Amino acid sequence: MTTVPTEMDLNLNGTFYKGLDKKNGYSNETKVCIENTVKKLLHNDTSLSRPGMLLGKIQSGKTRTFIGITALAFDNGYDVAIILTKGTKALAQQTYERLKMEFEDFKHDDILQIFDIMSLPDNLTNYELEQKIIFVVKKEKNNLNRLKRALFETYPSLANKRILMIDDEADYASVGFSKTKNEIYEINVIAGQIDDIRQNLEQCDFLQVTATPYSLYLQPDNIELRGFVFKPVKPAFTQLVPVPKEYIGGDYYFRESEEENTVAYYIYEPISPEELIILKKPDRRRLKIEEVLTSNKVHSLRAAVMNFIVGGVIRRIQSQKVGERPKKYSFIIHTEQKKQAHEWQEEVVIEMKQHLSVIVHENPELLTDLIKESYDNLKNRFYCWIVTFQSFKK
Repeated sequence: MTTVPTEMDLNLNGTFYKGLDKKNGYSNETKVCIENTVKKLLHNDTSLSRPGMLLGKIQSGKTRTFIGITALAFDNGYDVAIILTKGTKALAQQTYERLKMEFEDFKHDDILQIFDIMSLPDNLTNYELEQKIIFVVKKEKNNLNRLKRALFETYPSLANKRILMIDDEADYASVGFSKTKNEIYEINVIAGQIDDIRQNLEQCDFLQVTATPYSLYLQPDNIELRGFVFKPVKPAFTQLVPVPKEYIGGDYYFRESEEENTVAYYIYEPISPEELIILKKPDRRRLKIEEVLTSNKVHSLRAAVMNFIVGGVIRRIQSQKVGERPKKYSFIIHTEQKKQAHEWQEEVVIEMKQHLSVIVHENPELLTDLIKESYDNLKNRFYCWIVTFQSFKK
């Protein structure tokens, strides 16, 4: 049985936490968040129906924070961390690579092992099993079955260790039901699998990480269905991730953007409901894809792409003038969750790119008009920003 540190003797100078702090330079606010979370995990019963909650705004540094929590937990009696990710291959791989990068020094020193659960070998040695271990597990039935097999069959000694289970994007696997043909409501498979694993571990603390906790707070204490008692994951405590001063999020775009004396007012631009419908799926009655550079039906998307291109070229020119190495820039479009919409939007943008290449030679007047429209747009917004900024200084 692992000895639990008291609140007064929480180890803040251990190998893992000290190493990651040196590497990442955590702010004082982030350290307080990390340390308070580990204290609460150690001294609250979070193993079954009362997990901890790490609550942060979108893109505010939740991943960075829970990695720090994992490091501090390793220094304070935890032996295994299970990171549950959204059920997509890309996100699971992204999380795995991030963790490998953060903990690479410890892996090199043979004090930590990290595995994607689907690539976990069946022949780990006792030497490896005695190290700290991180499992990255997609919230998907095959991944969870593999985790269950690893903990209770292949390496049963792990099930007796002190384990920290971190559910990233926790609301993705919150309690849910689906109706069968016989009008019977079944508990969603993923939530049920996670709950089954949690209840069969000797010492498992559970931390949820999310920006949208509403469905989690509103769950009942117990759900009984055909004799099976399901324990929802209602938070035992909530720890807020500090928001950096430079953070730009929902408040900036949806609240401050309505105030004319703010910079946000000149950045936010709404998209018409009609264009959003067009970007859901292919429909030639609404949009002929060969007209992507001229149709007003996708004006906002086209303007966004052109602003990105023109803005990127301007930044490249500025970098060249001061002798900087050219930088890479990324542009993200996200209006829908469904795969069909993603594929259609990708098709539309690729078509734009191809048509832009063609009109360089075949219709340079159209290209000039598109560039000028974008340049004027950026120039006007920059001018308004300067005026606003100067008024703030006064």
